[in-house]
Amino acid sequence: MKDMLEKTLLAGFGALVLTKEKAKGLMDELTKKGEMSQADAKEFIDSLIKKGEEEQEKIRTSIKEDVKKSLEDLGTPSREEFENLKKRVEALENRHEQDEALYTEI
Repeated sequence: MKDMLEKTLLAGFGALVLTKEKAKGLMDELTKKGEMSQADAKEFIDSLIKKGEEEQEKIRTSIKEDVKKSLEDLGTPSREEFENLKKRVEALENRHEQDEALYTEI
């Protein structure tokens, strides 16, 4: 559970890392200081954004897997199991209604 919370926090931080505005600001700053050419700064920022997006996706996938495992460990039925149970209950309700109808006729 602790790992899941840490990953959730990291995903939140990852979302804040580089917005397009911040990336443009950083790119402008790097080029103004003469540390990088406009093209190099853009390439660098694009690379950072891509890596950030990849990391976010990895974290998102990991969180989904952790939640799924936690639910399984708790014995929570999957969506498929739930839908199957729902269908069985509906079939039993229909059968019960039909039986009631037969008994009221008698």
